[in-house]
Amino acid sequence: MKQKKAVLLVAACCALAFMGGCKTVPCTTCENYSTLQGTIMNAITGERIGGVTSGDKKDIEIYLVEGQTIRTPTSFISDEGDVLVGEYSFTDIPSGGTGADDSANNEYKLVIIKKGFQRFEGKVNLVDIDNKIGNVYLFPEGYHSPDYTFLVVYNGAPVPGATVFFQPVVSANDPAATTSDVLAASDGYLPSLTAETDDSGMAAFPGAPITDGDGNVTYPGTPLGAAYKLIVLPTVFEGVPLAYYEDAAPRIIGLSNTTDIIPLADLSFGNKYGLYVKSISNSVDDQVASSGKLTMIFSRPVTLTGDFGAFETSPAGVLGLPPVDAELSATGLTLTLTPNWLTDPAAGEHNTSIRYLNGSAFVSVEGYPDSQYDVFGALGLVDAGGTPISPTVVLTTPE
Repeated sequence: MKQKKAVLLVAACCALAFMGGCKTVPCTTCENYSTLQGTIMNAITGERIGGVTSGDKKDIEIYLVEGQTIRTPTSFISDEGDVLVGEYSFTDIPSGGTGADDSANNEYKLVIIKKGFQRFEGKVNLVDIDNKIGNVYLFPEGYHSPDYTFLVVYNGAPVPGATVFFQPVVSANDPAATTSDVLAASDGYLPSLTAETDDSGMAAFPGAPITDGDGNVTYPGTPLGAAYKLIVLPTVFEGVPLAYYEDAAPRIIGLSNTTDIIPLADLSFGNKYGLYVKSISNSVDDQVASSGKLTMIFSRPVTLTGDFGAFETSPAGVLGLPPVDAELSATGLTLTLTPNWLTDPAAGEHNTSIRYLNGSAFVSVEGYPDSQYDVFGALGLVDAGGTPISPTVVLTTPE
């Protein structure tokens, strides 16, 4: 809870205020007061900014505004040679009342005007805060935000044709809702920016506005100081459904890295390559296939290495070597496993089945030779619903 002090009268307020204004009508229910302090810095160089705040040579103005009340800093270190140059503070700021008015008198606007720099205006909410740190970055006049470029990839491969949104984060653009010590500029309306990745997987967001031949703005540019996040809309790449939503801290335009690699996430039930079994011939419970043949269709083309093994649940026949013939279609999408019977299952035998084993067999996603997966087993492939596929084919009826 904020500091609690006695209610101040109008005369006391005006008499004690240092370099600041006084409310025309006092906050008669205020008992909570806060301090706002921070450093003013150059957003490009990081250097602290000083300057004269009074007299004929005033070249920096700092105001804390609430309705008709305009406060100037309690203190400001202006000397460019001072190690703490740029430090400002406002003290004894009314920031809450009693009872139903506890949320009143806690929202302010900080305004900083410095010659040679773009004007800064940002919202400061002091509810339930004793001391608020509010560091401010000023951008030089004539400076616009840099270009932002993002390389969109999946498993390291560039993804072309993906729609990328660079969207403002409303809560992060409101200092009352962020724990950061850096105050965000209040930019008013913030546009949602859209780009499509090119053949190399790159999406670009120019920093400066773009105009047509008549001077009409066709692209607003990225707003300096605003908080943005990336979203890549669902897209399909090499048969894999993909998307991306940035859940890390927002990017502050002009202060964050201007290039980045965006790894897309797989939306399917398969592994990280989006490989799963779209359909398999033994999917129907108790379905009988006397030949023991098993056919499966993959979500994307694969290559096959090694051999499969098999064994029966009862002596229904004799298998040769190799025990299984594995045939992969020319498209790489369909794999058919057929038992190599030397002796067929005996006539009249009931409740028999054959179960396939991985043996030394692996499938790899076509184009990614290091992506080796067992077809069956605990870490094997799954179906379209995320369930492990069954390696068992029923040969005869139960009775």
